[in-house]
Amino acid sequence: MSDRSDELPVTAPPTDPHGRLRHGGHGWPIVCRLSRDVRVSDLPAGGKCITAVVSLA
Repeated sequence: MSDRSDELPVTAPPTDPHGRLRHGGHGWPIVCRLSRDVRVSDLPAGGKCITAVVSLA
């Protein structure tokens, strides 16, 4: 996966500052939990590429 943003992915709390459940933003924790290895690398034209290694067994 890649995008043009230079910002690194972060895990956000499941609620906003008012205690309401957030919509979205749950993908990164799922990727990290299911992956054996996750790498984030810079792209030459800007942005980043994320590579995740997932076990099949």
